[in-house]
Amino acid sequence: NTKMLGLFQFHLAVYNYTNRKGRKKKLEKENNEDNIEEKIKKIVGEPPVILDSFLTEKSKKQMGLYLYNKGYFKVKIQDSVIYKKKENNKGGKAIVRYYISSGNRYAIKQIDYDIRDSGIKSILDQETDGPLLLSGMYYDEELLDNERKRLVRKLKNEGFFYFNKKHIRYIADTALGNNSIGLTIQIDRANSKTDTNSAKKAKHKKYTVNNIIINTDFNQNSEKVAKDTIAFSGYLFLRSKNIEIKKQDRDHHIKYKAITRKIFLKKGHLFRIEDLENSHKHLSGLQIFKYTNIQFLPNDHDNKLNCMIKLSPVPRQSFLIETEGTNSSGNLGIAENFIYRSKNLIKGAELFEFAINGGLEAQNTFGGTKSETIEPLDVFNTIEIGTSVKINFPKLMFPIKEEMIPKRYNPRTAVSAAYNYQQRTDYIRTIANLSFGYEWKEGKPKTHILYPIDLSSVKLDKNSLILDTINFISNDFIRNSFTDQLITAIRYSFIYSDQKLNKKANFNYFRGNLEIAGNMLRTASKLSNAVIDSIDNSYKIFGIKYAQYSKVDVDWRNYLFINQHSTLVFRIASGLGLPFGNSTVMPFERSFFAGGSNGIRAWQARQLGPGSYTGPSNYDQIGDIKIEGNIESRYEFIGVLEGAAFIDAGNIWLTHEDPERPGALFSGNEFLNEIAIGAGLGIRLNYNYFIIRLDASLPIKDPSQPKGARWIIGDSSFDIINYNLGIGYPF
Repeated sequence: NTKMLGLFQFHLAVYNYTNRKGRKKKLEKENNEDNIEEKIKKIVGEPPVILDSFLTEKSKKQMGLYLYNKGYFKVKIQDSVIYKKKENNKGGKAIVRYYISSGNRYAIKQIDYDIRDSGIKSILDQETDGPLLLSGMYYDEELLDNERKRLVRKLKNEGFFYFNKKHIRYIADTALGNNSIGLTIQIDRANSKTDTNSAKKAKHKKYTVNNIIINTDFNQNSEKVAKDTIAFSGYLFLRSKNIEIKKQDRDHHIKYKAITRKIFLKKGHLFRIEDLENSHKHLSGLQIFKYTNIQFLPNDHDNKLNCMIKLSPVPRQSFLIETEGTNSSGNLGIAENFIYRSKNLIKGAELFEFAINGGLEAQNTFGGTKSETIEPLDVFNTIEIGTSVKINFPKLMFPIKEEMIPKRYNPRTAVSAAYNYQQRTDYIRTIANLSFGYEWKEGKPKTHILYPIDLSSVKLDKNSLILDTINFISNDFIRNSFTDQLITAIRYSFIYSDQKLNKKANFNYFRGNLEIAGNMLRTASKLSNAVIDSIDNSYKIFGIKYAQYSKVDVDWRNYLFINQHSTLVFRIASGLGLPFGNSTVMPFERSFFAGGSNGIRAWQARQLGPGSYTGPSNYDQIGDIKIEGNIESRYEFIGVLEGAAFIDAGNIWLTHEDPERPGALFSGNEFLNEIAIGAGLGIRLNYNYFIIRLDASLPIKDPSQPKGARWIIGDSSFDIINYNLGIGYPF
């Protein structure tokens, strides 16, 4: 029976509970279809696995077949059943044991090729990729099948449109002795359509791509309408012959170049399976078509393929209204969002988004005294209003020419601008952001993201009450959060993921980020002989201090699928931020923090650390260094319901000593003792499109406690359990 988390048989226990003798009689008297316990038994319960001699014999044959396919040709398997009856002789348990005598595994001593088509032979004789099968390897039919697939793909990329797996056969000779095999890979000629005599089979034909016809407004009725053919850059586009084009057709019209740069098939070129796959993938990636259908009409007389590409457009415009309930580190609020989206904005497959949002929230506020005090929460004392504009181009924009980047990189350009207004009882500030960046892929698993322009500006209103006390706040981190600041950064990210979509297979995910800010402005300030502000000893531009720092962080995850229902996830994340030059501390928005629903869940966000610092928890704790590790076991219960057990560990630290926060400085001798550890359980509702998650976590090791008293697992109580409500998996 299935074991939950590999420990206990939950589903069997539910079945046995609802199937007890007394309870079963009670259920028989009632309407079983309406009884809740009977429904639980059918949906959640799992009946005990009953010994079946037929299945025992079938298992033995399956194991033998599997080992035979792995090269154990002399395997022998016997089974034995040990019965353990109950004292009343009413049932019992059985232990089934299989005794396997595998014999020696056969290895491939030599590999020969029998290629009966001279055209194919010349291609394979010149290939440089290298076969998957090599002499000395153990015989393995899975490996043989993979080599067959490789050869088929290789030849389909050489124009052999009709070539398939049935043309490749393996002949194994086990008479060599010493547990060795002589393997012959036989590639047959093509089947003749007029003569079934194998001796007269025809050679395989290479096919070239002929006309490529593209219908960008395909639907069930479009084929009944007369069309004009318009030639563009070697492709043929279909358009309605009607002089007056319907408004719907005008909305869906797209520039021909936006389509052709996503098509890898070319007239006059040999057919390649990779060109077909890339055309499918890149056309779908435009996100303006419901589906992409590519069909080929072969002409055997001249070995040419006419290609028809049918593209069905999605609705061009849409809008979304969202109402949110927010919980930021215990501060509750409500928000409303309006989002307008337009696909194919200026007829080049652009994706445009305009958003307006507004929200109310209850937050702690700084008091009006000269010390760092916090006033109690007030109901909805924070007002936030913002707007943003984003546009995504399916190509690289200025200054990079589109022709310089190969199609296979699937390049994109993203431009965004945002403005946010925040009003609290102690300050009013505005945050503006402007970014311009590129994204491209290097093969399937690698993605590059480069933002050469990333501008952020934080400006406080002159009437903000916090300005009356800001100079009396000794903590640089807090003071820096409430002063005007400009961030001009260059960001680069590298992402690697070998995940196979729609397939439960182990995979790795890695993301590395590098960010550098302020260097160009610092250089310009020096070259222009700008005057340093004597108050904070920094350069300014337009009267605003600009930040200067370097930041790097990495995130690695490993996903292991234990079985169909259970997954184990490992995660390691770390980062380092170094302020220098024009900055003494990292900007608040660019600093690291610990805790929260996606980090160390036993602490609320920004309430852990830095280091062993123990002080008032009435403002956010941030740092320059972050180290974090997580282990989470996920298990499917029934339907959409999932469970999880996890352990989180990590902390944040400072790179420079802060007298106001003793114990926050990173030390190579002490940081291991300052690692916080939390553990907990979670439940999730997985609706595929989104996941609702609730995690409950308990601190096990608290670095803010005195040395020798940091392991608090024995002293923990339910009162210090931290609950996290989130959307999606934590990582």
